[in-house]
Amino acid sequence: MTTGDVTVIRDAAAPAVPAGRAGSPAWAVARKEWTELARDARWKALIGVTLLLRRASLALGLLRLQRFERAHHAAAGDRRVWTAQGAKNPHSAAHFGQYAFKPVGPLAVAECGVDEFAGNAVWLEAHKQNGAQFRTVRDGTLTARMGRLTLAFVLQAVLPLMAILLGFAAFSGEREAGTLPQLLSLGVRPRDLLLGKGLAGGMVLLGLLALAVA
Repeated sequence: MTTGDVTVIRDAAAPAVPAGRAGSPAWAVARKEWTELARDARWKALIGVTLLLRRASLALGLLRLQRFERAHHAAAGDRRVWTAQGAKNPHSAAHFGQYAFKPVGPLAVAECGVDEFAGNAVWLEAHKQNGAQFRTVRDGTLTARMGRLTLAFVLQAVLPLMAILLGFAAFSGEREAGTLPQLLSLGVRPRDLLLGKGLAGGMVLLGLLALAVA
């Protein structure tokens, strides 16, 4: 038996070690992306902007919720006045009229829905069918019709834009730095490269999402 044969036998007899997460090319690419993002001051600035937008949207949401609650308290007082009319003709009592307000849930802090456009109160009176009132968008400028700063807006518009920026820079940065051909020449498959960068970007976005809703 020659030395070459022995070498072949040893190689064949060696147990195959399964590639774990630490040895996965995709996981190595993801760790490399996390390291670069942690050193990049731009992403730290984006995280700070996200936190500021979250605080601002929650503060504005609380103000809107307090405004709705004040209107509901006023409606409750109006209801007490209506029930304290005393004994009178039912037809006359019906003409007294009162406001009916749409109930506001706790999620109004994050998104008030269409209340600012459709109104949240109706004046009830006999023989008439009135439309909804207190449409706050009427008192605003044209920019108010484009939407307001809410937590839902941050999640629907800001985070997707950050995902686009993150995904674009992940590959364009490699190409501009000239490291993309080097990675491919090392035997890294394009699938592992895409999976690793997608894993890193997904974890970053999950972290930003957790910061936005925490």
